[in-house]
Amino acid sequence: MLTHLSIQNFTLVDSLELEFRSGMTAITGETGAGKSILLNALGLTLGDRAEPDLIRNHQDKAVICATFNIQALPEAKNWLAKHDLADNDECLLRRVITSEGRSRGYINGQPTPLTQLKQLGEMLIDIHSQHAHQSLLKKETHLRLLDDYGNLQPRAQHSRQLYLQWQKVDQELQEKLNNSQESSARAQL
Repeated sequence: MLTHLSIQNFTLVDSLELEFRSGMTAITGETGAGKSILLNALGLTLGDRAEPDLIRNHQDKAVICATFNIQALPEAKNWLAKHDLADNDECLLRRVITSEGRSRGYINGQPTPLTQLKQLGEMLIDIHSQHAHQSLLKKETHLRLLDDYGNLQPRAQHSRQLYLQWQKVDQELQEKLNNSQESSARAQL
């Protein structure tokens, strides 16, 4: 769950702090009210492409921070632990864009490549906006969503381990069969 969003020197925004509470949050408003600015800033913390023209006029850099409570997201917690980026039940994503065109991303204070921001971002939030890509349309997320809904994560993990073991044994069998065929061919020769 997104708990905090901080934006500095991004497009028209000088400084903005937003706190979110549990439950659904809907950002509404008339055209030109700034909804897209918020979503674009949040998208940058999730690994979207950054351009120097997104920095507020006459500023050196823009900084966007998003804090997430990941207590109920075991997949994200495991991912962070696997990449040595774990920090309890909170996850802080930060993106810095400079006027020179450089962009840096951070997860829990550690510099990280944008590909990692994207990987983690897909586990943290799903933005539903006009013309946005949604995880419900991605086939690879369907099984995860079903497993989460049915509380089947332990069984799914066990099945995954059994499948990997089966693949390893099957590969060993194929190698032995190939070696046997090669030995037979040499014997005939």
